[in-house]
Amino acid sequence: MWKQHLIDGKTHKVKVKGSGYVGIKLEEDETPFEEKMKVYSEELSKLLKEEKELTEKVKEVFKAFKF
Repeated sequence: MWKQHLIDGKTHKVKVKGSGYVGIKLEEDETPFEEKMKVYSEELSKLLKEEKELTEKVKEVFKAFKF
């Protein structure tokens, strides 16, 4: 018997036999690896840029307080 369960925020079909789990059938992600990496790289670039800007703001605040 297959049941659907939420695992790591995604719905997966899990094969149940008796009272225990026998195996997990993961749903295939059809997004190509290269495309995923491009999206992840762009997101990382944005986050690193934001981190740099926030670090500079924090330095300015510390400098203003002569810390």
